[in-house]
Amino acid sequence: MRARLTTLPLLLLWSCVGSGDGDDGAPTDYCETCNLDEQVPMVAAEEATDCGEVGVGEDPATVVACVEQALADGTAFTARQQLQGIDSTAINAYVVDSAGVVQRLSYDSNICGGADCNEDCGPRVSMAECGNARVGMMLADAIIDCDLGSFSALCEPPV
Repeated sequence: MRARLTTLPLLLLWSCVGSGDGDDGAPTDYCETCNLDEQVPMVAAEEATDCGEVGVGEDPATVVACVEQALADGTAFTARQQLQGIDSTAINAYVVDSAGVVQRLSYDSNICGGADCNEDCGPRVSMAECGNARVGMMLADAIIDCDLGSFSALCEPPV
């Protein structure tokens, strides 16, 4: 009987981990996991070379050289580019998946603007196939130009 009494509180505690704040029990941990650090490794081929990240106003030369070489060699890579956001953080990641297809993951730190993350507003990562990928003509706007397919959400507010 004593083993059951100590096990029950542990089971109850475990069942609360990751549960949401809302009445519907929607998970709120997406606020911590809906980002490129979590999503890129799930999409990228295991052997993908990390070409780095370009910040707003930074020189993209090193990242572009890596991407250009990877595209020429047909090897997997990841690269990120921060964009000028208005009221939230926006980043595009270019990722070659295990099938050798370039995907563009677009991150918005809050789809409603602002900083609060809850069941209605928070981060979103969406993904679209990036066909005919090539080094961008306007590097400040996109380090890779491509023919984008339809976007689908990888993660977003649960409601």
